[in-house]
Amino acid sequence: MQMNKPPISKMRRRGWSWIAAPVALAAAGAMYGPLFGSGQTAHEVAPLQSAPQGANWFNTLPPTGSGGTASEGTHVGPTRTVAEIQQALLVKGSLRGVDLPPWGSVRGQPLKPNRTLRDRFDFYLLAMGEASLAELSKLLRAHAEQDLGPDLATGIYAIWERYLQLQAYTFVRVANPADIGSMQAALQEHQQVRQQLLGAAWAKAFYGEDEAQLAGDIDRIMSGGELNKPDPDQALFSPPQGMDPQALHEQRVARFGKDKADRLKELDDAEAEWMRRVEAVRGQVHTLKQAAHLSTLQRNQAISNLMDSAFPDAVEKMRASGLVGL
Repeated sequence: MQMNKPPISKMRRRGWSWIAAPVALAAAGAMYGPLFGSGQTAHEVAPLQSAPQGANWFNTLPPTGSGGTASEGTHVGPTRTVAEIQQALLVKGSLRGVDLPPWGSVRGQPLKPNRTLRDRFDFYLLAMGEASLAELSKLLRAHAEQDLGPDLATGIYAIWERYLQLQAYTFVRVANPADIGSMQAALQEHQQVRQQLLGAAWAKAFYGEDEAQLAGDIDRIMSGGELNKPDPDQALFSPPQGMDPQALHEQRVARFGKDKADRLKELDDAEAEWMRRVEAVRGQVHTLKQAAHLSTLQRNQAISNLMDSAFPDAVEKMRASGLVGL
């Protein structure tokens, strides 16, 4: 029986939230050279170059629990087979029953920039915490090879790697709807970084629609108008702080059905549990930093031991480091 499934693109933050939300952590992010120029193919990937550190929402994604609890899935590593990863995520995990977005490419034809590939990438990122990035990458590549063949899969995987680098990048400019100059600067920065990381063609395919909408919002504000009305479903995926959980669940059930609403609640609960873990460790790290009786070496070792114990999974530890102030 087919249930009413919202498209995967609705999981993504819409409107100005992706550009205006303040960041609250400091974790490593990198900026690299362009992926595709006008004359490059999917296999001609520019050499990686180091870049400034930073942090953003990608590093704050909470670990979700396979089957609905925050503790399950937190010790996964890159050792599971593709079949085991697929079973954990698509059969038993939070992605069960969700339609996979298309690749936007056809076997035997050249790889061309398209928006639907971004939706496909975001589909895999929804499982952060239930699987490591290494496992998600393994699953994506296996799916691409199965659906499209090894040549297209190689090109898609190269774009995936650059897309991950974009998610980990720290944007400096923060858009304030009350300050039109900040909105213009933030949009310009996002456009520039996307083009540097993805190349102009892929950046336009992935984000051209969003950027055009935001540019239109700026024009309307400058002309004395108002921003477009937000997507009504967005509040069901990213509810405002303080919203009654029961009321939210009832609205989700009415809009998406009970199964989808239950899984969204699982993700909310997992996020809350993740932040509780982070806050607990943050307090301990602060105490260690203030411990005058410890030498610098002892303090660093104690913090390292604490992080290893609290976040045994390497991906979790990387994401938590910035959140706890390391």
